Amino acid sequence: IDGVIVKLDHDSFSIIDTYNPQIEEDDLPEQSIGLSGAYTLIDVDNHFVVGRLRTVEVYADSILGDRYSGILLLKRFYLPDDFFCDDQDALVGLNMSYDGYIVVVTEKGMVGMFPRDPQDMSAENMIRYSINGEACADTNAHRISNNIAVDKDGGIYIVTSREMFRLQWNGRELTQGWQAPYEAGAGNLSALRIGPGSGSTPSLMGTGADEDKFVVFTDGQELMHLVLMWRDEIPADWEPIAPGRDRRIACEFPIRFGDPSQETSLSEQSVLVRGYASILVNNLLQNEPPLWKKLPPTVGGLFAVLSGNDVDQAPYGIERVDWDPETRTCEQVWANPEISVPNGIPTMSERTGLIYAIGQQEGHWGLAMVDFSTGELE
Repeated sequence: IDGVIVKLDHDSFSIIDTYNPQIEEDDLPEQSIGLSGAYTLIDVDNHFVVGRLRTVEVYADSILGDRYSGILLLKRFYLPDDFFCDDQDALVGLNMSYDGYIVVVTEKGMVGMFPRDPQDMSAENMIRYSINGEACADTNAHRISNNIAVDKDGGIYIVTSREMFRLQWNGRELTQGWQAPYEAGAGNLSALRIGPGSGSTPSLMGTGADEDKFVVFTDGQELMHLVLMWRDEIPADWEPIAPGRDRRIACEFPIRFGDPSQETSLSEQSVLVRGYASILVNNLLQNEPPLWKKLPPTVGGLFAVLSGNDVDQAPYGIERVDWDPETRTCEQVWANPEISVPNGIPTMSERTGLIYAIGQQEGHWGLAMVDFSTGELE
């Protein structure tokens, strides 16, 4: 059921409580079956924060500090109508700055920040910025369909339908740091794509003081590429990687998931970053009916997602690409064309050295564990 919050026990995975707004509340705002509400966060006070269409909801333990207590809707913050571009605009991404502000972004490029304390969530306390300015409703304006990334220096990274933006937060106001175009493609490769541009939420690479620092994502070319962009100042001696490419691009690496003859590829998941390594999973179905691309995105995309466990349609392939700070180039470390992670975001454990993802084998779903060093399935 859309909009239901479920609380599970950490050890047994048994259900502690559920909160169904459609049952619990009489005056329920419109809910969403699309991208709005897909991205959530948990703060230091165990508040579960969700952005849906035009509201931000904050859930908590009904008894403070008791994780076995029920679910309490602590706050539903109705964002002001004049924050949005127009009547069709809605929230897409949601994250938190290092100084404790909630950051939200809408489909049409409106960015807002407000305190994470539910008592201080108000229109008066909102900081606002528009990527598109007064042209936000234009058909050729930037569109956002992924979540956002933030760094400890106040950088906020937003990938649009054709460019990567860095906004800068200084604790008082939002300004634009830089913007850079990438190869967005036509957006008609799969029903999983709702339009041109990247399908991946930006990831950040490089945390040490002396490390190269990048924002990492996938582009929209028919043969998808891994893209690394310099996050801070571009090195003075850096030359564009190719004629016509923005100088901020440090790496643009073709992803074939272990098949040298592959001419198309697609990943709609965030890139897993560990050190200078990037891990990508394949989401392109093998035999997707052309009709699905002609359906509304929420319908065609749903068909594509549900086909991920069909062995005749499921995508296969996972690949690791590393940045070499000495040669300042990207290179493939390994690719495994046998592993299927149709629509799950990979993560990993430093202690075990394993990559974890929800995958399928012979039509059965389970936890896939992949050796970070070799790419072999454990």
